[in-house]
Amino acid sequence: ECGKAGDGVCVSFGINESGTGHGPVRPQAVQSEMETMADEVAAKKATMIPTTSSPLQVWSGATINNSRLQPYCDATKAVGMRKTLLVDDLNARGVEYYNMVGMSAANAITFNGDKAHFNKQGATEMARLASQELKRINSPLAAYLKLPGRSGHFFPDPQPCGRMRPGGADTGARAAMVPLRAQRNPRA
Repeated sequence: ECGKAGDGVCVSFGINESGTGHGPVRPQAVQSEMETMADEVAAKKATMIPTTSSPLQVWSGATINNSRLQPYCDATKAVGMRKTLLVDDLNARGVEYYNMVGMSAANAITFNGDKAHFNKQGATEMARLASQELKRINSPLAAYLKLPGRSGHFFPDPQPCGRMRPGGADTGARAAMVPLRAQRNPRA
């Protein structure tokens, strides 16, 4: 069972859907699937946080060109508007970060210059940006964030649950839940 009352569920689409061997999936289809997920999460009395995808490193001179992912970010934001959900705009924060540090430093946080997949330093940086965004948008989940400790995690360890909709469209979506109940009451 994926998602229980009190859980936080972050859902992100974009990179694979925007054009890989099995795509592209239209942004409208992504939006529809995410809206269905939002309804399912709400029915379980959990909190869904639509999250825009981390940016791809596609450079135009000294700045990131986000044209491939922007329609998917817009679809994610539309879900937030339609379902009255706060949106964690990791993509916007990531673009700002890449543009600030530049191409050389941005390449250093990925696996061998891969434009999408992060090494440990990059994953930690994206977690920091996502955490800061939760605080910026005044998400109630921000109260449960921790600074990185010995484990290096900002969040309680996520519990991957695979696809939210077994048998649904194969859009590559994954969800992870933050067990907030355990954080509120460690004896629960």
